[in-house]
Amino acid sequence: MSVISKSIKLGMNADPAKNLFIETPAVEDGSFVIKHGDGDVVLRCDVNGKLTFPQTKVPEAVMGVSLNGLSLPFNTRTILGANGSVISDPDGLIDVTTARITPKVAGMYFVDAHISAGEQGVIFTECIHYKNGVLVASGYGHSPSDQPYLSAQRGMLTYFNGTTDYLQLGTRVSNVAGTPVLLTDGGAQVVAFMVRPDQ
Repeated sequence: MSVISKSIKLGMNADPAKNLFIETPAVEDGSFVIKHGDGDVVLRCDVNGKLTFPQTKVPEAVMGVSLNGLSLPFNTRTILGANGSVISDPDGLIDVTTARITPKVAGMYFVDAHISAGEQGVIFTECIHYKNGVLVASGYGHSPSDQPYLSAQRGMLTYFNGTTDYLQLGTRVSNVAGTPVLLTDGGAQVVAFMVRPDQ
């Protein structure tokens, strides 16, 4: 499409970013683009009348937590704190000092986490989602006999308000000795991405 000659606003919102605009080329050829006021393209129509809906970028973050050398109380749920590290965070959602993921856009998110706890004698591992410091979901790995490592995973859909809601990863590990667990191997990852923004 060549130089824009006309832009027609659709909507009466005082915030221009919340309106739609139809843009047509300087030389009329039947093509047009519909955009949000912030510039995101919603729909394109080419000179042949073909419509395309460009993929909209969604907020996402992936955080890793090292469990090597981490001492956990026996069979006690524990929020994993400042030992988080960024794997992928294009939208700046992760605070590594608190190992928190704080979505900046309100909507429904899919969150998935995996923990692999490694110590001789592990018989139980729990993977926990904490939202705003409160346990909201967990998944378990269990073995009737002691294992060198044991994994647990849990996914969930949850709403984040885009300002104050945050996510943290937690775990609970038990061993055959019934003592505090010093993890010698293993790690954890949590991924969060938007599936539907607020309307």
